[in-house]
Amino acid sequence: PTRSMLQVDMPGQGHRGLLSHAWIWLARMLNHLPVKRLHISALEVFLKIAGYRLHQCYRRQFEKLLITINTEYIPKMQSLNDVDARAATTRLATYIQSQEFMQSPEGREMPEDDESSARRNEY
Repeated sequence: PTRSMLQVDMPGQGHRGLLSHAWIWLARMLNHLPVKRLHISALEVFLKIAGYRLHQCYRRQFEKLLITINTEYIPKMQSLNDVDARAATTRLATYIQSQEFMQSPEGREMPEDDESSARRNEY
């Protein structure tokens, strides 16, 4: 449920809604040292879920944060010499460099009709 709540505009909460909490979590994650494998995996998943909306709401600040991740955080991750960490680091670097955060994540847009509504219309 939280994953989907980060993707929608919540009425009465301004344009940021839960994203302000997501932004705080992200800042705390990046300020937490030393970098560990768990942080890398959590950051990768978090950005894939919330990155699109964070970019929509925070634009330039979010882009600056990604630059910092790419230039400071990722090199620290790579220094761990951990195979699992290296894989997550590569995926995170690809996410940032290919600007995947600019693409709406899968499942964000709800279809107008689904299979169940088509079946209801048959009866």
